[in-house]
Amino acid sequence: MVRLLISLTCAALCLSLAGCWTQPVVRVVDLPRDRVEIAKVEPKRFAEATEFAWDATRAVHTPGRGWCFSPFGVDQVLLMLLNGAEGETYDTLAKGLRIGDGSLEKTNQARMATLDAIRALPGEPVLNASSLWTVQPAPLHPTYREEMLRYFGAEARKLGSAGRDAVRQVNEWVSVQTKGRITGLFESLSPNDVLIVVSTTVLDATWELPFEPGKSMAFRSPSGTRSIPALVDERTVDFAEGATWTAIRIPYRAPNLGLVVVLPKTGDVDQLVRGMNGAAWGRLIQSLESRDVKLQVPKFELRSRFALNEPLAGMGMGELFKTVNTFPRISLELATDAAVTQFVQQAVIKVDERGTQAAAATGAAAAGGMPLPTERKEFVADRPFLFAVVERTSGALLFVGCVVEPGTSE
Repeated sequence: MVRLLISLTCAALCLSLAGCWTQPVVRVVDLPRDRVEIAKVEPKRFAEATEFAWDATRAVHTPGRGWCFSPFGVDQVLLMLLNGAEGETYDTLAKGLRIGDGSLEKTNQARMATLDAIRALPGEPVLNASSLWTVQPAPLHPTYREEMLRYFGAEARKLGSAGRDAVRQVNEWVSVQTKGRITGLFESLSPNDVLIVVSTTVLDATWELPFEPGKSMAFRSPSGTRSIPALVDERTVDFAEGATWTAIRIPYRAPNLGLVVVLPKTGDVDQLVRGMNGAAWGRLIQSLESRDVKLQVPKFELRSRFALNEPLAGMGMGELFKTVNTFPRISLELATDAAVTQFVQQAVIKVDERGTQAAAATGAAAAGGMPLPTERKEFVADRPFLFAVVERTSGALLFVGCVVEPGTSE
């Protein structure tokens, strides 16, 4: 049998550095379908996506270090593969994505509703683009090509081979789509690769109320206590308090988009991440209420790179990395003996007084209530904490991370 290899690469750039905003404008493809409304989707479909996001986050968590991760990007790539899979490969991916009972159509509807909600944000603070690259002479199945365009706006493109020129072409497309923030998504491709699936997400979100520059705070990190630049203010934000954590949500100017910061009360941030799952996160989000808060949150910048083969295998998707997979709905060239050979993610994040800018690129290459209290709350993130950029209506976790040593390269 022909052994066809799949190498998956996933990169995320959460919050670009200043000065990167003069790059080419992202070209977003119009979706040839009607918008899918959040209200028409079963809530449990969004809960499944959140469960996957936190399972994946725990799997990549690096204790004692700061990091940034895009579960949203990983979910998109795996879902595109799921749409082309059959048999045991489909079962492996569905289980890994935490998809319960129900049809693939319902899962696609939920993901389309999430994408549509993001695209509908005023001012376009989040942009998403996808592409399918075929290495000749492997053709895409017409139905799969049309579905990926309709569902996710994935454009079909052709490559002559999986050599250096193919790497250059794909990386150039990614660079344009991420405004120059990701320039080397793929380092190399296998000679047997026949399909590359790429999805990019760009975030450029300003705070609803900018913070005054020049503020600082004391931060207690593993290396000691020091004064660092910070976001400091007294303002109304969403606030919640649990037995072991305190959380706030700082809103961006775009409605339904916010940065959630979770500070452990006891223990450390590693324990906080290990105990976080879909249900715990749901309770945290539901308990957030508008309060007057005196807040201090460090400005921070993170850079990360993950090798995701082992984390995904630990989530029940180990079979993907063996030559036993079938993706006949994508292409006849992937009908037998397909395997995932690499799955990595790169990330960088920077938070400042203006807001949050971000980009993510993911690629797969196939060989009412009670009166509010009036007291002012305090939220001082003066030790390692967890954060997430979240779209509220769908609950999508665009980026998740831990801050341990703000002000350093971590």
